[in-house]
Amino acid sequence: MIKNDIVIGFDFDGVIVNSLSVMEKSWNALSKKYNIAIPFSAYKKNIGLKFNKILENIGVEKSLFEVVEKDYFSGTKYYENEVQLYPEVIETLQTLKDNKIPTFIVTSKPRANTMALIEIFKIPVDSVVCADDVKQGKPHTESGDLVKNIFGKKTFYYVGDMDSDRRFAENCNFNFIYAAYGYGTLSKTEGYKIESLSQTLKLL
Repeated sequence: MIKNDIVIGFDFDGVIVNSLSVMEKSWNALSKKYNIAIPFSAYKKNIGLKFNKILENIGVEKSLFEVVEKDYFSGTKYYENEVQLYPEVIETLQTLKDNKIPTFIVTSKPRANTMALIEIFKIPVDSVVCADDVKQGKPHTESGDLVKNIFGKKTFYYVGDMDSDRRFAENCNFNFIYAAYGYGTLSKTEGYKIESLSQTLKLL
C-alpha cells in the first residue's frame, strides 16, 4: 500500500524521457560548427550537471560557453519530436496522483525546453524545477530546498540515473532510487534500484 506522507521527485532526461539521440545530434552539429574536438561520449558522462559545468568539465573554451549553450538547446528544441517517453511513465505518475502522492521534477534542462516536452507528452507532475530556476545545479541542494519549501515536512524520494542525481539526493537527505534503465552506469547505490519507472510504486 502506498504511503500518504511522501513526496517523490524525478530527474527528467534519462528517467522520464529518452532524449539521448537528440542530445548527440545537437552536440555533434555545434562541435562541427565551432571546431570542438570533444566527443559526445565525454559530454554524456556529465549529463545531469548544469550545462556550463559540463562545458567546464570537458574542456570547452570559456569564451564559447554562451554561443555553445544557445546553439545546443536550440538544436535539442529543433529535434524535440524525436524525444521518446519511457514506458509506463504516464501510468505511474497517474497512479501516484490518484493516491494523492505529490510529484516533482528537478532537471538541469532549461525551463522552455522542459515545459515544451511536458506539454507534448502531457506529463502529470505537481512542480518542476529547471536549470534557470536556480543558481546552483545538482548536486547542490538549492533545487531540493525549493521543493522542500513547496511540499513541507515529508519523506522525499528522488529517482535519477546519474551520479550527480545520487549525490543530489544524498545532499538533500532524499531517499535515492536509481533508474538503471537511464544513461548512467552506477555500480553502487545507497538506495533502491529500478529497471522501469513503474517499479517505483512497489518501493513506496
